Amino acid sequence: MQRETVDRLDGGFHLIEQRRMPGIRCHALRARHLRSGAELVLLRSPGDREKLFAAIFRTPPTDSTGVPHILEHCVLCGSKRFPLKDPFMELVKTSMATYINAITYDDRTVYPCASLIGRDFFNLMDVYMDAVFHPLLSRQSFMQEGHRLDLLPSGLTSRMGVVYSEMRGAYADPDDYLERKLRTLMFPDTTYGHCSGGEPDHIPLLTHEAFLEFHRKHYHPSNSCLFVMADIPPGEITGFLGERLEGFSRNDAVFPITTESGFAGPVSGEYPIPSSRRAGSTVLRAWLLDDCSDPVESLAISLLDDILLDSDAAPLREALVGSGLGTGLGPSGYDCDIVRPTFTAGLRGVRKGNSEAVFDLVGKTLEKCASGLDPDDTMNLLHRKELFLRRIGQRWSHGIMGAAAKAWTHGRNPLDELEEEDQLEDLRTRLLRNPRHLEELIQRYFLDNTRRVDAVFTPDPGHFSRLGKSRSEAARLEGKNLDREGRDALKRLSDELKTHQESPDPPEVLATLPTLGLSDIPKEPAVLIWHHEEKAPGIHLLTVPAFTNGVCHINLSLGIAHLPERDLPLAQLVAEMVCGVGTDLLTYQEASREEMACSGGISAGVGSYEPLGTAGTTHPVISFNASCLESDLPRFLKLLEKRLLSPALSDNARVMDVGREVKSGIHARFLESAGSFAGLESMAALRGGMEVVRRLKGMAMARETCRLVSGRPQALSRRIGGIWNRIIETAPVVLAWAGPEGSAPVLEDFLGRLDAGSRMPLSPIGFSRTAPSPITGIITDSDIACTAAAFRGREPDDPAFEPLFVLMTLLGNGPLWTQIRGRLGAYGVSSWAAPGLLLFNTYRDPAPPGEPRGNAPHFPRPHVVRGLGRKGSKGSGLQYTPEARPAGQTSPRTADCHGHVLHGNGPELPEESLAKVA
Repeated sequence: MQRETVDRLDGGFHLIEQRRMPGIRCHALRARHLRSGAELVLLRSPGDREKLFAAIFRTPPTDSTGVPHILEHCVLCGSKRFPLKDPFMELVKTSMATYINAITYDDRTVYPCASLIGRDFFNLMDVYMDAVFHPLLSRQSFMQEGHRLDLLPSGLTSRMGVVYSEMRGAYADPDDYLERKLRTLMFPDTTYGHCSGGEPDHIPLLTHEAFLEFHRKHYHPSNSCLFVMADIPPGEITGFLGERLEGFSRNDAVFPITTESGFAGPVSGEYPIPSSRRAGSTVLRAWLLDDCSDPVESLAISLLDDILLDSDAAPLREALVGSGLGTGLGPSGYDCDIVRPTFTAGLRGVRKGNSEAVFDLVGKTLEKCASGLDPDDTMNLLHRKELFLRRIGQRWSHGIMGAAAKAWTHGRNPLDELEEEDQLEDLRTRLLRNPRHLEELIQRYFLDNTRRVDAVFTPDPGHFSRLGKSRSEAARLEGKNLDREGRDALKRLSDELKTHQESPDPPEVLATLPTLGLSDIPKEPAVLIWHHEEKAPGIHLLTVPAFTNGVCHINLSLGIAHLPERDLPLAQLVAEMVCGVGTDLLTYQEASREEMACSGGISAGVGSYEPLGTAGTTHPVISFNASCLESDLPRFLKLLEKRLLSPALSDNARVMDVGREVKSGIHARFLESAGSFAGLESMAALRGGMEVVRRLKGMAMARETCRLVSGRPQALSRRIGGIWNRIIETAPVVLAWAGPEGSAPVLEDFLGRLDAGSRMPLSPIGFSRTAPSPITGIITDSDIACTAAAFRGREPDDPAFEPLFVLMTLLGNGPLWTQIRGRLGAYGVSSWAAPGLLLFNTYRDPAPPGEPRGNAPHFPRPHVVRGLGRKGSKGSGLQYTPEARPAGQTSPRTADCHGHVLHGNGPELPEESLAKVA
C-alpha cells in the first residue's frame, strides 16, 4: 500500500487521502466537497467493465414507523429535474443498467446503480443525485409507498401501502420476527431497538409532515457519502458530481447511532413466535459484544464464527446438531453490520422441556473451546479467508461498496476497511504472538460476558389469525370513527391518488429523462469464450479462460435425465448428503476439515438448462461447486473424488442428521421462496421441461424430502444410496472450470478416474402432465400472499418471441406495476417471457386470492396444501387437504394463504394480440 497527498480536485472537492490498493486492484481516494460537505470514496479499477455508483446516508431511526424505509421508496418517485411518477421504472425501459436499487439498513440508506456503458452510467448518476437531494415527496407517493386508509366498495376501510405490505411480509418470517425481538431486548430505546423498516402496527403512526422533516434533516450532502468504483478518470467523476452539489452549504448536523441502553443482563424469557405447534421452539443464546472499532479484532471474531459454526466439524455446530435436542441449527453467528455487534447460537425445533439442556450444551461446548481450539482448524480457516479475499466474481464491486458504506456510517475510514489483506496479516501476527488469542476472545466475549439473552421462542399458531383480525378491526374502527367531513376528505385523497396513478406522464416530462442512443450501445455484445472437449464418452471438460487472481473455480455437473421420475424430487437431498457425510476412509468430521484446508467449501445442489431447439425439454443435473487456490487444486480434487466415489451413505445416524438439516432448511426458506414454488406449479402444467424442474425444485421436492426424512433412518440411507449409485455409475459428467493456466493435466487426470466406461450421453427430458396438478394453493400461517399465472408463449425461433419478451417486460414495468403495486399495495409484481411460456406473479401481496381487494377478482381455491412454511418446523412433511369446494367458494383460512397458482389447459394469448405485438 502506498499513500499520496495532493490538495484540490475538479468539481470543488478537496482530497483527504489517496492510496494504491493492490488487494482490490484499485487506486483509491477519499475527498470532501468543500461547499456542501459531501464525502467521496472513489476507486479507479482498471479493466473492470461494470461501473458502480452509490449515494449513502446515515439514517438511524428514532422510532419504528419506518420513515427511513418509506423515504427510500419515495425519493425514487420523481424529482425536481425529472418529475416523473416513477423515473426508475422508465429508466429500466431505456437504460442498459446492470443494477438499480435502494436499500434500507438498520442505520443507513444506500442507493446503488451500475452499468457497463459510460454514457448510461452518467445518466444513472444524474437521476440518482437529483432523486436523493431534490425529490418531490408528494403526498400521493407517501400514500402509495408508505401507508394509507382505503375505502372499499363495501364502505369499509382497510390499511394499504407498499412498505406496509412489505413489512407485513417481513414480520411473517419467524426468523426475522425473533431476530427483531432479540434486538429490542438487547438495545431497548436505542437506534437498534427500533425497526428502520417499520413495524406494521407502527407504520400508520407516521405523518407526511414527519416524513418530510426526516428527509430535510438527513438527506443533506453533509450527511452523505458518494461511492464510485469505475475505470473512469477521477476528474470526470468529481467534475460531474460537483455540478450536482451546487447550491448546498455545509452544515454540522450530527445523527448519532445510539447503542448504550443500560442493558447488563443476563436476561432470560419465553416469547411467542408465529409458528405451528409441531415446529417446536427455537432456543437461542445471544451476546452483546463490545464496539468492534478495531477491524482486526472484528476479523478475529468472524474467524471464531467460522471455527465454531461454519462446517460440519465445527465444535459448536456439531454439538448442537448432533445432540438430538432439535431439528437444526437456529439463526446463529456473528452480526457485525451494526456498531455494537452481536453473536447468537442455538437450535430450532426444540421439544418442550429441552430448552435448558440447549443452554447448558452451548455453555459447556464454549468452555471446552476456551480451553483449546484445534490449531489446524484455525490455520485452515485463515487460509480460506485468504481465498475469499482473492475471489473475483459476480457483484464483487457491490461487496466492496457495502464494506465502505458500513465503515463510513459507523465513523470509520472506509479505505481502512478495504485493506483486508493487511488486516488478515495483522491477525496472523497477533496469533503468532499469542497462540491463545482466539481462546481468550471466547472467554471474554462469551463465557465472562453477562450481557446476553437466553430466549425460548415458543410456537404460537394463532398469532396471524389474531393479528389479522386486530389490524382489520383497527382499520375498520379508524374509518368508522371518521365523521362525514373526515370520510369526504378520505375519499378525496383516495380519488387524487387514483387519478395520479392512472394519469400517464406527459410527453414533455418523459423527455426530461436522459436516454441512450443506438450509438451509445456497443454493436457487438461481450462474448464469454470457452472451450469444450469430450475426453471420453460421457466425460466433458469446459474451460473458460479468464483472470481469476490465482483462484480456481470448479463446477462439476452430473446429468440425471436417466433417473426414474420418482427419484427426481430427491436429487437435492442426495446432493447435500454426498457432501454432508464422510467417505469410506474419512469420518464426516475429517472430510469436513480436509475440505476447509484445501478449498472454500463445496456447495451442492440441482439445476437445469433448456438447450435451444429442444422445445419443452431440459437437462437436469446435480452440481458440485467450489473454489480453491491453484496450489490446492490437486488436494481438493482428490477429496472431491472420495466424496463422489465412496460417500458413507450407509452411516444411518449421520445421514439422518443431514436429512433433518435439509428438511429444516426447506422450512426456513419456504416463505421467501413461496413465489418460486407458485411459479413452478403454474409453468409445469404447460411445459414438459418445467415439469422436470418442478420435481427438482418445487413442491414435489419439498414434500418428498420431508416425507422421507420423517421416516426410518435405514430406509432413508437405502433410498439415498440407491439413487446415488445409479448416478455415479452411469451419469454423464461435465467439468467446467476457470483458473490459472497449467492446471489442465490435473483436471484431465481427475476426469480419467471418474471414467467408468459406461457413462450415458447428455440428453434432455420433459414430462407431460396427464392430469392437472392438485395444487392450486399453498397454505401457511403468514400475513401476505403471492400469486402466479402462466400462459403458453412462443418458442425462441418464432418471430413473435422477441416482441413478446419486450411486451412482458413493459407490462411488468408499466401497467401491472401501477395497478398491482401502486393501487393494490403488493410489494412487487413481475411478468416475463421464457421459451414457450409467459409468467405473471406477485409477491408480498396483502390480499390473498378470495379476499376482497377493491375490484380485484376472487379466485376459487378447491385444493390446498398445509403443513409447511414455518422456519424450524419439525412437522411430518406436507399434507394434502383435497376436499373439493364449489367453484368460487373459498377456504375459511383464506387469510392464511401465501401462494396461489392459476393454470388449466394453458390458454394462449389471442392471435390478433400477437399480430399487433409483432
